[in-house]
Amino acid sequence: MLAFLIASCAPLPTGPAPTATEVETRRAALRALDQWDLRGRVAVRLPDQGAQASLRWRHQNNREEIDLVGPFGGGHARLQYDAGGARLRDARGREYQGADPETLLRQATGWHVPLAGLVYWIRGLPFPDAASAQEFDDRGRLRALKQLGWDVEFLGYEQVDDYELPSKIFLARRLPGHAGETDDPRIEVRVVVSRWDLARPQ
Repeated sequence: MLAFLIASCAPLPTGPAPTATEVETRRAALRALDQWDLRGRVAVRLPDQGAQASLRWRHQNNREEIDLVGPFGGGHARLQYDAGGARLRDARGREYQGADPETLLRQATGWHVPLAGLVYWIRGLPFPDAASAQEFDDRGRLRALKQLGWDVEFLGYEQVDDYELPSKIFLARRLPGHAGETDDPRIEVRVVVSRWDLARPQ
């Protein structure tokens, strides 16, 4: 676990700020990317617990299927959701249903993961129509982002077909309900992508 977290923290180089045209051209291409099948690892740390899992995430249009293997007793959890709602099957075969996938995941596993934002951040995009503070590297890629209450760092990119896509992302925020505390209890989420496949998910 420690080696995984340390390996995820190499900073990206910085350089001259990109032009608005360069940023928008890049984002237009990424917004059009509406299907992928990625594999990697995810780690979640809260003040009193931490876990990591193998990750497979299939995205097609607005439908998501996320497989997590390793946490929750070493088994396999699957989360599926779209505009009609969410369903989660845990490692023991129990099924949960709800309207909001983030709430469902938190109730079933204890994991606080910003799924609504992550579907954009995983492509190196900000969540649309939401306030943000953004920093870029010298290639016009997001290097850091503050949005939806989260601090997001893009720690690595890789070339996948015609796209430069994040390979390492670090997210952190205060634990809800602790805003006035000085110890700063935090939620941390790390995602490391080992393979992107942009063909139609199977």
